[in-house]
Amino acid sequence: MPDIFRALLAKEPDRDMEFSPDEIHLGKIGAPFHVTLIMGVYCRPCADEKVLKRWLVEYQESLWITVRFLDYSSSSDETKMLIDSLTTIYLQSGKNTFLDSFLYWYEIYDIQKFKEKFNISVSTIALKLSSKNARWQREQYINYSPAIFVGGRLFQYMLEDLEYLVKEY
Repeated sequence: MPDIFRALLAKEPDRDMEFSPDEIHLGKIGAPFHVTLIMGVYCRPCADEKVLKRWLVEYQESLWITVRFLDYSSSSDETKMLIDSLTTIYLQSGKNTFLDSFLYWYEIYDIQKFKEKFNISVSTIALKLSSKNARWQREQYINYSPAIFVGGRLFQYMLEDLEYLVKEY
């Protein structure tokens, strides 16, 4: 299976991912296996918490995950606030608090409850980052979630299928 996925990835064009240090990075920054997840905040398949949590433990030395949120520019004000709040939580409180808040959101899907639990004053860095990622998604024609990239190549399969590749690192 890894050979098949590597061959399919090699056929995909290598895109400029425009990473920045203040993006949401989970795992070990600079690790050899870099995955970017484009996730919708209302997309249940996007947050496979069991897979993500397990991978971040099992592959902690070899896995780097960058999280970007989909549809920022076309979202309602409340959804934008949620995306900016999640990004601010990451920037101000780190990976673990972000992961807890992120998984909490996918449990409740209730903006009022989220606001009550995480009373966040959104940072200007989060606003700029959300706008930058929205521009990048438009330029790359990414309009669905989850969209998964390995390095700069689109992985057009399920999140669980990535494990065939990540195991090798």
